[in-house]
Amino acid sequence: MLAERPLLYLVTDRHSLNADDQMHALIDLVTKAAAAGVGLIQIREKDLSARELFELVKTAIAAVRPFGTKVLVNDRIDVALAGDADGVHLASNSIPVEVARKLIGNRILGASTHSIEEVRLAAEGGADFVVYGPIFATASKLKYGEPVGLESLGEVTAESKLPVIAIGGITEANYDSALQTGAAGIAAIGILAKADSLPELIRKIKRESKDAQM
Repeated sequence: MLAERPLLYLVTDRHSLNADDQMHALIDLVTKAAAAGVGLIQIREKDLSARELFELVKTAIAAVRPFGTKVLVNDRIDVALAGDADGVHLASNSIPVEVARKLIGNRILGASTHSIEEVRLAAEGGADFVVYGPIFATASKLKYGEPVGLESLGEVTAESKLPVIAIGGITEANYDSALQTGAAGIAAIGILAKADSLPELIRKIKRESKDAQM
């Protein structure tokens, strides 16, 4: 159901894009990311109305499905179902995973987690994968407290039966250390959105991940 490892999970934030037409720039980004090999894209634009989000999801799906990329919607199960998205990603303060699973059926279900206990609950509830972090210090994740660190990530990946995707402060300088712990992949906004050459970066990540598994 999920893309092959390493799982590269692009989380959108159109406000971080340096463009006059942010929506157009966002669609351009997800299209390029899908073409370059990103397997999962989360549409995370919380300030949009339901109708605006629905239209964005439909446009994004049309742009990336030819490449086999899966589109998940952050928290909005109603929009995900109406827009025929591939799945839903739940925030840590969202409805219980088991409730979401009943609502979305066999669609992909991801969950944000910040502790081993949350990872366990996500697995018990029927999640397909978890995003765990923040691994490194990052301004966007300050509300979740101090970073959990690589040691904690390693403990979670060793215990969890689900794919664990690392998030939080992931950069070109440290993504490999996250993958070395056994993480199934990385989730990020900046490292993928602001890469000088997205195809080159993705080839590098996949190459180094395969070398680490040998």
